Amino acid sequence: MARTANILSRVYRNLRRHEIDTNSLIDQEIFDELVLGQDHIISEAFPDKIVKVTLIDGEGTYDLTTDPIESSSGSGEAPPIKINIASVKATKLPAGWSGGNLNDDFSSIIYMPKGFSIITNADFVRILNSNPGLTGRPNIATIIDSKLKIYPVPSEEEEGEQIELYTYLSSSAGIIDDLNEPEVSNMFDKALENYATAQFLSGDERTQFMNDFLADLKRLKPIQNRKHHNLSRPPLTGFL
Repeated sequence: MARTANILSRVYRNLRRHEIDTNSLIDQEIFDELVLGQDHIISEAFPDKIVKVTLIDGEGTYDLTTDPIESSSGSGEAPPIKINIASVKATKLPAGWSGGNLNDDFSSIIYMPKGFSIITNADFVRILNSNPGLTGRPNIATIIDSKLKIYPVPSEEEEGEQIELYTYLSSSAGIIDDLNEPEVSNMFDKALENYATAQFLSGDERTQFMNDFLADLKRLKPIQNRKHHNLSRPPLTGFL
């Protein structure tokens, strides 16, 4: 990726200017530091991202991650690289879901709301206990232990349907390399360069690059968050 390659070349250039022997360095060491710098930026700026949950017949629990979301149990697949969703601010449902369940009017069952709602853990458990064993189109969800729990449990008819979650991130997916660009906006590229460079220096040189990184982060953070002020909905209850 051109963006990653450009940051990498500038880090090497900075180190050579400070008389660091880069012959002993490998690209992966710098990539690892870029990931740590990106996680620092995300923890301060909370960028947003859309993640998709693909429903599985008989599965009511899904991991919250920027990796492709699969069933948290029964799939036999390796766990995701990172659980890195800070909160869910809104959901986009499959076409035709807004009017309730086609097969069952779950809104007529005790406590069950119309449509689809993310609710508190306590309300979720209360509804689940009052209406056990329901299957079909989900009407409610809650978030606990970095997992999305939905109810009623999807049936074969809902298999493959996708719910889109509009989320704030807590960290990156953990990959920056030749094939994967940084997840943060390219306006943070100089900050990433400064952070990675600092990790291979010491003393005043290291301090200067870290100060430059923190100054970039302080300057750019309001730009990243500005879009959340007037047009965004407040975070929903019932998440992490």
